[in-house]
Amino acid sequence: MITLSHIKKNFGLESVLEDFSMVLYPGERVGLIGANGSGKSTIFKLITGIEVPDQGTIAIGRNVRIGYLTQIPKRNQDETVMERLWKGAAHLKKMEVRMRELEGHMTQANQCTEADINRYMEEYGQLSAEFEEQGGYIYESRMKQITQGLGFTISFKTKITHLSGGEMARLELAVLLLSEPEIMLLDEPTNHLDLSAIDWLEGYLNKFNGIALIISHDRYFLDKTVKRIIEIKDGGEEEYPGNYSYYLEERKLRYELALKKYENQQKVIRHKEEAAKRIRNWARIGDNEKLHKQAANIEKQIEKIEKLDRPTMDELKFQLQFEGGRSGKEVLVMEGVQKSFDQKTLLKSTDLKFFYGQRLGLIGPNGSGKTTLLKLMLGENKPNHGGIKVGANVKIGYLDQHQKFEDGELTLLESLRNTVGPMPESKVRGILAHYGFVGEEVFKLVKDLSGGERSRFIMLKMVHSQVNFLILDEPTNHLDLPSIEIFEESLKNFDGTLLVVSHDRYFLNRVVDEIYAIEDQQLVYYPGNYDKYQQKLLKKAEIKKQKMLAKTAIKSEQKKHNHSQFQRAQEKEQKMIQKQLQREVESLEEEIATLETKIEENQRLMIIPENLGKLEYLNKLNQDNQVMEGKIKELMLKWEEAASLLG
Repeated sequence: MITLSHIKKNFGLESVLEDFSMVLYPGERVGLIGANGSGKSTIFKLITGIEVPDQGTIAIGRNVRIGYLTQIPKRNQDETVMERLWKGAAHLKKMEVRMRELEGHMTQANQCTEADINRYMEEYGQLSAEFEEQGGYIYESRMKQITQGLGFTISFKTKITHLSGGEMARLELAVLLLSEPEIMLLDEPTNHLDLSAIDWLEGYLNKFNGIALIISHDRYFLDKTVKRIIEIKDGGEEEYPGNYSYYLEERKLRYELALKKYENQQKVIRHKEEAAKRIRNWARIGDNEKLHKQAANIEKQIEKIEKLDRPTMDELKFQLQFEGGRSGKEVLVMEGVQKSFDQKTLLKSTDLKFFYGQRLGLIGPNGSGKTTLLKLMLGENKPNHGGIKVGANVKIGYLDQHQKFEDGELTLLESLRNTVGPMPESKVRGILAHYGFVGEEVFKLVKDLSGGERSRFIMLKMVHSQVNFLILDEPTNHLDLPSIEIFEESLKNFDGTLLVVSHDRYFLNRVVDEIYAIEDQQLVYYPGNYDKYQQKLLKKAEIKKQKMLAKTAIKSEQKKHNHSQFQRAQEKEQKMIQKQLQREVESLEEEIATLETKIEENQRLMIIPENLGKLEYLNKLNQDNQVMEGKIKELMLKWEEAASLLG
């Protein structure tokens, strides 16, 4: 449905796309990734016609409806939320208005001729059939379903001018989904969505029959929704037939194979160069023209070799090395803390203790009080009841999701100097360069930094403030994927205490070991990362469901005055369930064993001497093993769930 061929696009003297090609097929969900500034949003603008290529061609199927979600939606000052929601189906609204007009005419039959009545009825019949065919009669129910799924808490009568940035982003996503385009271009669709809304969107996209091209730094979301990754690299494209986790593994494998190929070629070249040098020496010693020609022939062979560039993984743009001193054992204590705003309780009586070295994630729906809890810990808000105590030698570093700076009018050089104290300019510039701020960038005003640069600069200042308790509020919001990966590695090496508020589930899996979830105005503790938290939720939901079913069944049996029969039926059903679970466990174990045997066989084939030079064959065996290892992980999760229910 969409073909981009050899696209080149410049903005002034800056080249963004050099030779980019891409084909999208019906029903595909594709992730478009790349560093900030690599051209992701430019691709969207080229597809929609907002921009035109300098070279290359773009072909899109005829009469194809495209929906484009931008990161910065436009506002119509006079619109209400309801009016904006109908914008996605303006043609339906127009048809509905005309149908109401025709109904009015037909109710005043005594003022119309018979010919007029017949004409009104014929038009009404045609409009009604078309309205039904295009989903007009169910549009408002779909509107309710989508807005609830995306977590709307605002009145449909609200003027758009009164919406926050997050509310506006959710509204624009709802409008796009309601318009039912055949191609969806989604630029960071999970920004401003809480975890339950992201789960709902994942389900919606997995049932979507059209094309979805997605730009997102939410790697968990990409894992759940896309089946192909296209990476923009050096102005061109690299394709990976899988989700984001597959991309990470395959990228590493491709790098290793390319490096091996490069090193083998270098060995061949060195061997030929040494041979030519030896023969040239022999020719000089013996004054042998024939040997001179032989050496020259070898040198020509070397010249004709198409030299491979040494492959590189993405270079680190910056590094973060925390060096904070150790705090006391107890980092923060809350006793009986309760917080309300305008008679709305966010936190009931809450007790908790954070200890040195803990790595905690804080999650909960939008508006549940996550940021409020952080502000209480920082002393920026006061509890209505209870007390909060910060431990001995605790030095807090706080990353605000709104990235506020009090020194916005200072240059980076001046701002950092205020943090680190007296230090030669050359050394301060060296620190800035270490974090990716080089050359004239050090004279940029703090207020003029981009979102990603702001996050990086805040972290830089934290590193040099000797903090030992990091409090991070949505730290990945403004970072591109390479920067997030660097940030994760830095946090994994951080020795202090870490508390993270984030809807980036992949990030939480990588950096935290414990979860606190805000549920019904209480903090509920879950050991483990986000995946473990999800497993616990599923088990709780299953237990709740089983209890509900049991209660319903008991009430039914009590009405029949046959409680003993019900107990026997329950025992029989439980035994049957246990047998089914036992069969499922055994089946899963057999399937896992079969896959493990196949992996071992592939590994044996990979080390047979006659196969060592067959790079394509070895690559295929390795890819097969990766697929099977992924399948084993899925089967193991199912096995653990079935085994836990089996008891």
